[in-house]
Amino acid sequence: VGAVERNDNLKHAAHIQNQDLPFMATGVDVSGATEEPGEPNQYTNNGCLSSYRSLWYKLTVKQTATYDVSTAGSNYDTTLLVFASDKPANFSNFTLAACNDDSNGTLQSHVAATLAPGTYYIAVGQFGSASYPSPDTFNRLDLSITRLP
Repeated sequence: VGAVERNDNLKHAAHIQNQDLPFMATGVDVSGATEEPGEPNQYTNNGCLSSYRSLWYKLTVKQTATYDVSTAGSNYDTTLLVFASDKPANFSNFTLAACNDDSNGTLQSHVAATLAPGTYYIAVGQFGSASYPSPDTFNRLDLSITRLP
């Protein structure tokens, strides 16, 4: 199992602001990611299935725009959950803004969502249960976040 990334926990979400866009993280070792107590992981009624072992990103939106978030290039079955929250990071304050699992026939995820000004938390997780797939295959995340014109 790999090292645990700092943004494995919500309170340490990697903060991304408009001036940081486009944002790209490639080859992030997520084999040590864990499921945080209370972490939201069941959104089957919204087209997103179980998500485990999330890494967290905090996106500050200054003006309404469409944001493109993708895990294309990752080598495991990803899920994306985008939550709006106008209060400090706390799972109980979340409202689901967008989600995706298995975009365009792949195991990677993609959302393009119009977001109003505010704070958003992006959970990049693993599809399935905490034990599937094995940590040997759950190991490399590629994440891009872009503000579309």
